[in-house]
Amino acid sequence: MNLKNYFWLFKEDPFQKNFITDIKKEGLSLRKKQGLVGQPKHPGKLFAAKNFKQRKAKVSWINSPLLYGNINPTIHKANANAGWNFQWDWNESVQFTEYKKNDFYDWHIDSIPEPYPQNYKSKDYVGKIRKLSSVVLLSEPGKDFEGGELEMDFNTCGGQGKQIIDLKKGSCIIFPSFVKHRVKPVTKGTRHTLVLWHLGYPWC
Repeated sequence: MNLKNYFWLFKEDPFQKNFITDIKKEGLSLRKKQGLVGQPKHPGKLFAAKNFKQRKAKVSWINSPLLYGNINPTIHKANANAGWNFQWDWNESVQFTEYKKNDFYDWHIDSIPEPYPQNYKSKDYVGKIRKLSSVVLLSEPGKDFEGGELEMDFNTCGGQGKQIIDLKKGSCIIFPSFVKHRVKPVTKGTRHTLVLWHLGYPWC
């Protein structure tokens, strides 16, 4: 799919006052587990597994009206400003991610191979795919952590080249879920992010 924009970046914090501080505090209070990597075994069903060659990071999950109330308007704005105008109407649970020294997430896409199946845990997911992904940086590069850059590869989705995205604390980047990307290894400190996936019905 050829697009005019392969991501939309709000470099300055677009959220309500104290949102970043409050949501990071909530995320830090939650129990964390090793992040998993998607393992599609056959059409219509999703599996996940640990794969330390692909990903090393800890995650927890947040469901909060404060969170969606802040982020959803930003996603709608990016969807329009970037010229995508993708149909979407649901969010997956929000992932709070923690990268410590030497943690990383190698090249991957967020898209899923088939829509969520009829027997999935929530009817709000059924028949839908990931259309947009978003990342909110909760830590300050150079102060809280070093390394851990978000890099995108546009070669596999109709674009050209790769780009490291310049994020700072409070930045929010939105991109189509089929855009390939990675988080390079953290070399110092701890990097915290929110990661969201926004669902809609298949393209056709």
